[in-house]
Amino acid sequence: MKLSYSAMRLLKHTLLYTGEKEIQIVQGKENEILSSRRLNVDEASQRRHFLKIADPIEEETDKKLRELAEEHNKKVETKKAEVKKALPVIKDETDEQKNKRVDKLIKGDTKLTDSIKNVQEDSIKIATEIHELKITDKTKKVCNKYFEEFGEKNGFTPADDESLEELTNALK
Repeated sequence: MKLSYSAMRLLKHTLLYTGEKEIQIVQGKENEILSSRRLNVDEASQRRHFLKIADPIEEETDKKLRELAEEHNKKVETKKAEVKKALPVIKDETDEQKNKRVDKLIKGDTKLTDSIKNVQEDSIKIATEIHELKITDKTKKVCNKYFEEFGEKNGFTPADDESLEELTNALK
């Protein structure tokens, strides 16, 4: 089966959660959490098989995306430090006010806007990169069952349209 990172994460979500919410009480506070999907032994085994294949790919992709963001953030911090040093000192100015002035000055920096555009473009390329997942027909059947069930019970968001189409085709 060939899936992009986005489609793989969506399928993983449908295998792990029902889409419903539960209330969990932690230290006297109520929190809403997603309800975990409970599967029979055979289906749980198939889910583990899928996760064993998908998790390393997801971790590698997450790492790439994190590195892109960190690289851009370093550029921003470097530029902020440069601008902060060059700013004239204003009497009685707080750090917060100075930071706001710095932010206004770097907001229009073309190198930083180009950097964020490149990060966004690269992130999209990484997220849409197709990965080969070698799963059995049995695993594919379980994935399809819960993908369809999740869609019928909860539906998906319009943002998931591309991933939905990709998953629908891959699970045929």
